[in-house]
Amino acid sequence: MKRDRTPAKLLLSVAAVCALLVGCATPKFELERVKCNTGNCDASVHVDPITCEVSGSDIDNWGSNNITWTIDQSSQARGFKFSDQAVHLGIFLKPPSPFGCQDAQGVFDSPQQTDKKFKLHNKGNQGTYCYGIYVVRDSPPSSCMYDPSIVNH
Repeated sequence: MKRDRTPAKLLLSVAAVCALLVGCATPKFELERVKCNTGNCDASVHVDPITCEVSGSDIDNWGSNNITWTIDQSSQARGFKFSDQAVHLGIFLKPPSPFGCQDAQGVFDSPQQTDKKFKLHNKGNQGTYCYGIYVVRDSPPSSCMYDPSIVNH
């Protein structure tokens, strides 16, 4: 007499698929909030090479400071960089939104950009300002974006 092992095979197959999915799951790369009050502040940018998910620092700012965003070494090694300024700025200020972001006009100035770094002067006007991070990769061609915020205290 032949036994029917279909339920056991099905259970093993389901367990194998679940283990595979758990093993392939990529947790979001969390960056620490930047506390900016020393005149010059550094913020990191990380890009997941598979999902193109960008992680960037939210920034708490006190007073007038220069903020420099740098694409981390692992993202640089995978070909990610800030886009050509003529196409799109690597860091850009977003317009006011119904979610509490204020108009950034007159608050930030003196942008400077290279492939790996973006520097912006924050005059420190009180408020919450939304910004975007825009990075590109030539091979395979892709562009990735993320929207953190700067809170001036």
